[in-house]
Amino acid sequence: MLKPDKVKRAADNKSFDELLSDVLLRLLKVNPRNIDSEIRQSIMDIGEHYRVDRVDLRKFSEDRSMMTLLHWWVRSSEIGQSADLPNDQIPWAASLILRGEAIRIGRLADMPAEAAAGRAMMERDGLCAALLVPVMVDGQLFGVFALVSQEEREWSDKVVRELQMLGDAVAVADIQAQLHNSV
Repeated sequence: MLKPDKVKRAADNKSFDELLSDVLLRLLKVNPRNIDSEIRQSIMDIGEHYRVDRVDLRKFSEDRSMMTLLHWWVRSSEIGQSADLPNDQIPWAASLILRGEAIRIGRLADMPAEAAAGRAMMERDGLCAALLVPVMVDGQLFGVFALVSQEEREWSDKVVRELQMLGDAVAVADIQAQLHNSV
């Protein structure tokens, strides 16, 4: 049976508004030299809030053929993570994200046949559910922000919207860090 995402909130019951406020304040007020550690802390807070096992931000390559892992958090070192993910290894998911669509995977068994490669990757890593949302910066597709769980679960429309806001904020902070590091 799928567990509603409402039940899976962190023990401290921090509301989404509080989480968003904390993340935005942390990322906006940080000294640029410390931005990477603040992004890591923000992603960890997001993972704890949603009680998931992995959170990651990936950026598309310029030619859109690859998703490179920029920032991540995992609850346990036993959870698999790949740094670079060629889109041809997960064509179903990549095509949806490139079209700007969120992907909700509540149970591996419910994934369509064309998602077989992604399902096999999740099975190999011991994962059962995922929510992937496209991340936009200045109206352009930047990459994908993902929550991943070792337990089956449902992803509500509200959580999709929340994750899109959080993903966009983290991506903007990453761009600011890259700009600061290039100066």
